[in-house]
Amino acid sequence: MVSSYCHLGHLVASIRDDNLDIIGLQSRFIGQVNSMLCFFGKVSSNIKLCLFRSYCTSYFYGYELWNLLCLQLAKWQTSV
Repeated sequence: MVSSYCHLGHLVASIRDDNLDIIGLQSRFIGQVNSMLCFFGKVSSNIKLCLFRSYCTSYFYGYELWNLLCLQLAKWQTSV
């Protein structure tokens, strides 16, 4: 029996816990933001905002399925 699998970029676990999916997404998101800032660090704030929306927010597609009371999500929200 498979305990978890990746579907459309999200980790689906048999224990119905979103912690692993949120941890993976958080790591990919932070990496993408750092990469974007590395390549486009000298452009104006307006351009950075447009680039952020284009390159970094796609990781949040499907977040509506998360349990909003998940412990890892609460940790991530307080660290921002």
